[in-house]
Amino acid sequence: MFAHIEDTIVAISSAAGGSPRGVLRLSGPHAIALAAAVFSPRITGDAGFRRYRGWVRWAAGHAELPAELYVFRAPRSFTRQDMAEIHTIGSPPVLTGLLEEMVRAGARPAEPGEFTGRAFLAGAIDLTAVEGIAAMIHAGSDAQLRAAEHLLHGMLARETQRVQSRLADLLALVEASIDFVDEPIDFVSPGQAADELAAAAAALRAILQRAAPIERLDVRHRVVLAGPPNAGKSTLFNRLTGLSRAICSPMPGTTRDVIGAPVSLPGGEEAWLMDSPGTAEVSGEAEDRALELLRQAAGGVDLVLVVVDGTRGIEAQMGRLRGYGARSHTMIVINKVDLLTAEEVQAARDTVAASGLLVQAVSGLTGTGCPELLERLSSLLEGTGGALSSASIAINARHRLALERAEAACGRALAIVREHARVADAAELIALELREASGELGTIVGTITTEDVLGRIFSRFCVGK
Repeated sequence: MFAHIEDTIVAISSAAGGSPRGVLRLSGPHAIALAAAVFSPRITGDAGFRRYRGWVRWAAGHAELPAELYVFRAPRSFTRQDMAEIHTIGSPPVLTGLLEEMVRAGARPAEPGEFTGRAFLAGAIDLTAVEGIAAMIHAGSDAQLRAAEHLLHGMLARETQRVQSRLADLLALVEASIDFVDEPIDFVSPGQAADELAAAAAALRAILQRAAPIERLDVRHRVVLAGPPNAGKSTLFNRLTGLSRAICSPMPGTTRDVIGAPVSLPGGEEAWLMDSPGTAEVSGEAEDRALELLRQAAGGVDLVLVVVDGTRGIEAQMGRLRGYGARSHTMIVINKVDLLTAEEVQAARDTVAASGLLVQAVSGLTGTGCPELLERLSSLLEGTGGALSSASIAINARHRLALERAEAACGRALAIVREHARVADAAELIALELREASGELGTIVGTITTEDVLGRIFSRFCVGK
């Protein structure tokens, strides 16, 4: 992987499609010269970083376009090589033309993640930072972005390196005991070794307890709208999401499938809201399939909003609504309050509340009560997963497995120490477990790694990063 790191590579680094600004990135020994060949005016100086304003033209017959050229000279660059970035109009034909000109002039198209790979291989970043960058690229919510920032800025690396340093100090003393096993010298006592191993295991356990699985953060809070047909679920769905994805009609049973869209909650969080078919007593293959989709959707959600038509009389619907009472993550939403008097709305709320069910009154048509509904959603979803506090550490499955294995190795070493009067009597066995623990921690930051691990990590990158 990334065998030819001395090549000059080039890639479009901005998002696909048209935009006001596009970025072409180069890295390698000829990066600056290749970028300067299509840029005017001529660049001067050899400072570590410099920005030039001018124009870019990649072939005869093409008009000059306004551009900025950013020059990063080695080793003061992301990849620790000479780098250049051309920022110009984000037209796909313009960026593709520039890319093709760079390739004709001798650059090689970059592989996915190759810029970040060169930074890692040059020692500019560790493997957790690499995974943080990949996570930022794919982040779809504030929680995911914060988790990625924790990785990128080294929170996990610092925690694990402290433990690894502690284990390395103990390993040096244990290995000294191996060299002088026949001498009456104790480089470390069993009590000291036991204390160090217990402290290391406790530190690893604390990291695991504070850890937030980054895979879980890939899933936003899930909320489903359920209830009888024609209660206004689709109208409320469109109101809360700000979209017009659900078909609204006075005819019952318009919605036959589960559709979803993001909804912004107060405080910057985001939930995935799903509109489901009406749960009436219906027959037919399509309706049966619709009900099955609702059951599947509701099975993995954080909150169910049962939407009912406030104009139909809540008392008559209470038998059906009580069936939802067993679900602690359920709220009854009385819809169409724009057609009710204030006294009728309050009576409906009191009737539902008397049964011990959470209740909120809204109008999907006018928006009445919808801000209050979003506030309550935010409050009810708090603590159901997906949030990352400033004290948390974001980890993925690879990190968790390495931490668990390192903790287990420390535990085995501790058991061996406690079985012997002198560390020297079992120094080789203790050293073996210490190397195992240290090696597992080394795989987290990349001081010890394999081509297979690197290949899996960099496969998530896009070209240009």
